[in-house]
Amino acid sequence: PSSDWPVGTRYHVRFNRKFTFAQQAKLEAYEFDFDTTPFALSVASQEFYQDPIDPALKKAVFTLNATHPIDAGTFESRVSLAMQDMVSQELAAPGFVASYDEKRLQITVQTSALTLPDNGGAVTLTVGEGAQSLLGGEGNATPLSAVVSLPARFSLAVSDASAFIVDNASGT
Repeated sequence: PSSDWPVGTRYHVRFNRKFTFAQQAKLEAYEFDFDTTPFALSVASQEFYQDPIDPALKKAVFTLNATHPIDAGTFESRVSLAMQDMVSQELAAPGFVASYDEKRLQITVQTSALTLPDNGGAVTLTVGEGAQSLLGGEGNATPLSAVVSLPARFSLAVSDASAFIVDNASGT
């Protein structure tokens, strides 16, 4: 085709036996149906971010992948954030900024600066159904959620540790 196939569309293909193939070519079926891939979103990563230069600047960062180029308007209108402390008390929802890669297949959602609850908590991102592709078609059929845990004031958690051997320029 001259452009991308429409998103989530069913096609019926029928070959004319006389004109499509050489006479000696035999196919098992001369008709079939197929569907193009429907639009969907998935969570690539979610993390708590603390700025290394300004430790007071803390955010939740979510990275999402789309199967087709996403329409920013339908996406951002379906994004909601919620913040809770560790005893499930609802706190003020943070604002967010969404940014997109060049092909609009990867979306990064960053919260505004967070004020952390003393006892820790979580930020939940929800993308409601109906976010659409720039190529048209139906939007995402199911809501998508991701959670970033927030540290407590006096907590320390290590999620990964690695060892490295570092040599000086002379190799000693």
